[in-house]
Amino acid sequence: MRGRAMIELFILVRLSRRISHLARSGGRSATTWVLILLGAWFAGEFVGFGCGAAIGGQLGGEGLLPFLLGYGGALMTAVACQGSVFASLRKRMAADQAPTESPFGNDPPPFFQD
Repeated sequence: MRGRAMIELFILVRLSRRISHLARSGGRSATTWVLILLGAWFAGEFVGFGCGAAIGGQLGGEGLLPFLLGYGGALMTAVACQGSVFASLRKRMAADQAPTESPFGNDPPPFFQD
């Protein structure tokens, strides 16, 4: 279990560095996005483990099966949550960079003029 914790810590540090760099490049608060990432990761692990363990228990498994399904569910939902945080940040940055003015100014395009 200690090896898993070390791998997870390494992954979280790498992801935190990536999202802070991405947030800063888009003019966003790096601390806020790192906290959102960490919260989503641990919430995803908690929910995923609970769902996986419940499914394992319903399948009649005792001992190792609910734990393995819980562990797999925790990893899958944590990865899905971090992916959604990155996608959300990229979407917000793209919306900030989208042009807000018409290339023609306030006048209609030339092909609509009489």
